[in-house]
Amino acid sequence: RPCSITAVPDGFLTEIQLPSVRSHKQILVSGQVWHTTFFAPNCTFPKALEDEVIPEPSLPLSRFFKGRNEVNITFAMTVSMDDLPIQIWDTREMVCEWNGPDLINGDSNFCKLTFRNQDTEVWFNGIFHKGDRNNNTYQWMNGLGSVLSVSVDWTQTGEAPENFVCFAQHIIDCPAPDCAMKFSVFSGLLFLILEHLIYY
Repeated sequence: RPCSITAVPDGFLTEIQLPSVRSHKQILVSGQVWHTTFFAPNCTFPKALEDEVIPEPSLPLSRFFKGRNEVNITFAMTVSMDDLPIQIWDTREMVCEWNGPDLINGDSNFCKLTFRNQDTEVWFNGIFHKGDRNNNTYQWMNGLGSVLSVSVDWTQTGEAPENFVCFAQHIIDCPAPDCAMKFSVFSGLLFLILEHLIYY
């Protein structure tokens, strides 16, 4: 079977095995929390279609932030409808909800959208604060089923293995006391393994 679920102390381990990823653009694991995996050889993402999320502004999609108390995340998607439903979730809690440009639920000081490229793209940037969880999954989605998630692990340092594959460099500050210098990471969520994929 291509999918299996195993109970682990902190929840469940989902294992997905694919004979080839060449014909796949994305895997979406849905439930109380949505998790996304994108397949982007050489960190080249296909151009987003109408009303689809744009992954590049959200890179890296997996972050280890031990020692930090906040994370800055940018989300973007293409839009063709004036009343497209859009939501942001922090793990199991809805943070913002819009109907097109109109805010329905959420803090108006935080839930701010900007429109670009002649209103064909909608962007969000915000700082999310660490609560009492060891990890958070921030989800950006619309009412047509296009979803992107950014996973933040507050208990570990370093970089996810896929970060070193992509070519675009992102300079980030090391959290004290882990280090006091800046370093470069190659960011992005990328799987080059063509035979099997194991996804948490």
